[in-house]
Amino acid sequence: LDAALETTPKHWEAHIRRGTLYLAAGEENQASKQFTAALKSDSKRTRSMAHTGLGNIQAGMVKKGMQALKLYRIAIKTDPSNLEAYHKGAQISLVMGNPDSYRNASEFLLELICLDPTYKGAYETWRDRILDKQNGELRRVNDCLAAHLENSPEDNRWLLDMAEYFYRLQEIDSSLAALRRLESAEPGYKISERNLLLARCLLEHDDTLGFEDAYWDAVD
Repeated sequence: LDAALETTPKHWEAHIRRGTLYLAAGEENQASKQFTAALKSDSKRTRSMAHTGLGNIQAGMVKKGMQALKLYRIAIKTDPSNLEAYHKGAQISLVMGNPDSYRNASEFLLELICLDPTYKGAYETWRDRILDKQNGELRRVNDCLAAHLENSPEDNRWLLDMAEYFYRLQEIDSSLAALRRLESAEPGYKISERNLLLARCLLEHDDTLGFEDAYWDAVD
């Protein structure tokens, strides 16, 4: 990196890499100089990475969470495809741990899920850590997961979550369709949970016999 910067001082990505190394070594001041230098780049991607690096410096300091969030938001505005900025924004919001910060975390994670739900466990983090899921968020997650599953059948197990979200939204036919698709794709996956949700859906359709069959299949 030193050689690259000596021969090409405007090798902005080398500044990013050097800043990342300095930060990992606990040398925040040197890291800040490198990330700040990279802000001169003409590349939106590189400037976004620099803002993310500066946010990471703030995130490691006591009571600097809001400053870190501001920098992550600038990084995202500069380059909306910067997955790491969404991830870091969600991380620091969850660490802050108050109701407003959990809403911020959900916002970051929803954007990341729609870009790549597998990035550093984005979807699972949203599913497991955001407890006050709102209906609009459930709809958006289902839309984004459905788009992801079109090309990533290895994640078909998420269909069970999608079916649950459809049920909570009172979209019973969509819930049943997701359950049927899951049974076809992953017949042995969480059979009891799947049948319990199927029973609840059938009860909503006043199918008492179907409810009883699914319920007993779940508890057997």
